[in-house]
Amino acid sequence: MKSDPKECLYCQNNETLHNLMIEIAQLSVSRVFLFKEQTYRGRCLVSYKDHVNDLNELSDEDRNAFMADVARVTRAMQKAFQPEKINYGAYSDKLSHLHFHLAPKYYFYKYIFKFYFKYFITFPENNNPFFKIYYF
Repeated sequence: MKSDPKECLYCQNNETLHNLMIEIAQLSVSRVFLFKEQTYRGRCLVSYKDHVNDLNELSDEDRNAFMADVARVTRAMQKAFQPEKINYGAYSDKLSHLHFHLAPKYYFYKYIFKFYFKYFITFPENNNPFFKIYYF
C-alpha cells in the first residue's frame, strides 16, 4: 500500500500527530517520537525523514543509516528505562510511511497482572478482602 505524502501523518506534522506523540529528536535520517500514551513506559517511534513507503525502497546506505538510528534509540531507551526487552514493530498497514514502533517490555508488570487476575478472577468479590480494600 502506497500513501500520499499530503495525507501522511508524519509528513504533514499536524495536530493529530502532536496529540499522539512528542517529537524528541532528529537523527541522521529519522525523527524520534515519544508516545504520550505510556502503557509501556518509554514507548517510542522512529520515522524515516522522507516519505518512503517501505524499507526496501531505500538505498543500502540509507537503510543502514535508518537502522543505525533505530538501534541508537533502543540503546537510549535501554539506558533510560531498563526494560527487559524492546519489541520492534514495522507494520505499515494503515500508514505506509516507513517507521518503527519501539515498545519496551517489563516483566515486573506481567507478575503484577498475574497477581491481579489470580485474586480478582479466582475469588468472588465478597470473599476477597484484598478486592474490598483495593476496589476502584
